[in-house]
Amino acid sequence: MLGLVQQRARVRGELSRRIGYTNGLHDIFRFARLVTYLHNIGPASVTSLRSVILEREAVNGPKYADGVIDVGRALGFLHKAGNKLMLSDKGYALYAIQQTNASNESIGALLLHAVLESDGEATLNLLDILANADISTSLGELLVGRLLSILTLRESWANQNIESKLVRDIILQELSDSKRRLTTAVDMDRKQTQSWSAYREDRSFTPEQKVERFYSHTVNPRRGWLKDLGYIRQQSGEDYRVTESGRRLLSAFKEEGCCSGSALVLPFSAEVTQLLGLAPSDDPKDLCWQAISSSFLGSASPAHLSLDEYFRFIEAIYPHVKFHVFNEAAIESIYDAMAAQLAADGKYLDRSSFSDLMESTFQEFPDKIYRMRQRHGRSGYIAMKGFVP
Repeated sequence: MLGLVQQRARVRGELSRRIGYTNGLHDIFRFARLVTYLHNIGPASVTSLRSVILEREAVNGPKYADGVIDVGRALGFLHKAGNKLMLSDKGYALYAIQQTNASNESIGALLLHAVLESDGEATLNLLDILANADISTSLGELLVGRLLSILTLRESWANQNIESKLVRDIILQELSDSKRRLTTAVDMDRKQTQSWSAYREDRSFTPEQKVERFYSHTVNPRRGWLKDLGYIRQQSGEDYRVTESGRRLLSAFKEEGCCSGSALVLPFSAEVTQLLGLAPSDDPKDLCWQAISSSFLGSASPAHLSLDEYFRFIEAIYPHVKFHVFNEAAIESIYDAMAAQLAADGKYLDRSSFSDLMESTFQEFPDKIYRMRQRHGRSGYIAMKGFVP
C-alpha cells in the first residue's frame, strides 16, 4: 500500500497514457536534440537549459521553452534531482545512439517507444482513427471520446479485478479525477462559467473557441509526431493517410489483444501490476519493441546475437551512456539503445533475453569488461548499475 502511494503518479500515468495539455509537444525529433543539449551542459538548472533551448530552437518565448522541458520529462528523457535536471536512463540511450551514428530509423524507434510508454493510448488511438477513411466527426471529438471510454473501461476493470478495497478506491479516485479534467476541458458550459480556466487562454475567446483550441492541442502535436516518424503522410490540407508502417504498428498491437471495444488500451507495466496486487503479465516494454519492429519490416523476429556481436555493441555504446562524471552506466540505457537499433532492422530483443546475454558476456569477457569500465585512482571502478554479475 505504501508503494502504491509513493508511486501514485506513475500509476496515474498508466491508467491513461496521455500527456496533458501543455506547450512544447510539437516536433518529436526536438527531444533528440534536447537530450544532447542537456548532456553537453551536464546536470543543469531549468534556467540554464531554457537558455539553450531559446538559443538553439525556434520556440515562442521562455514559457514555450519550459513546456519543451516539461514534455521531455513526461516522455521520460529527463528527470529532476533537487533543483537540477539530469538525463534519465532513456535519455542517455537516446543521446548514445545519436553519437554512434545510428540511423534516423533507430532514433525514431526510441522516440516512438518513449511516446508509447507515456502517451500510447492517445497517440495510438489517433492513428487508429486516421486509419478510418470515413471520418465525419472532428478528430478532436473522436479522440477525446476514445480517451473517455478508456477511463470508463478502466473503472469497470478495477471494480472486477482489484480485490483490495483501499487500492481499488485509490484507482477509482484517479480515474474519476482524470474523467473530470477531460470532460471539463470540452464542456462549453464550464468554459463559460469557470473563469479560472482563462489563465491559459485568451479571455476574448468564446467557449467554442476554447474547446476547439483544446481539441487542436490534443490532435495536432500527436499528428505531427506520427508524420515525423513516418506513420502517416499528409495528402493535402487536413487530409492525412496512414502509411503501411502505421498499419503494421496498429496490427501488431491489435494482434496482441490491445483492442478493447473501439479503443486501443495498453497493458500495465510489471511494476504497476505488482503495486496493484495483480498477477504478472507480459512486459509492455517488450510488447512495444515488438510492435515497433513489426512496423519497419512487416514482421518482428527475435534477435539472435553472438556474444562477440553483443560485446562489440556494449563497447561502442558504453562511453556515451556513462553517467555524468562517473564511469558507470545503467543497464536500461544499454538495453534501450540496443533495442532501438535492432528494431530498425525488424528485430526485437526482449528484456529477459537481454539479461541472459549480459550475464554471459560478463562471464565470457571479464577482463575486457573490467578494462572498459576501469576508473583511475583509489576508488577502483564502478560496476554497471542494475546488474550484478
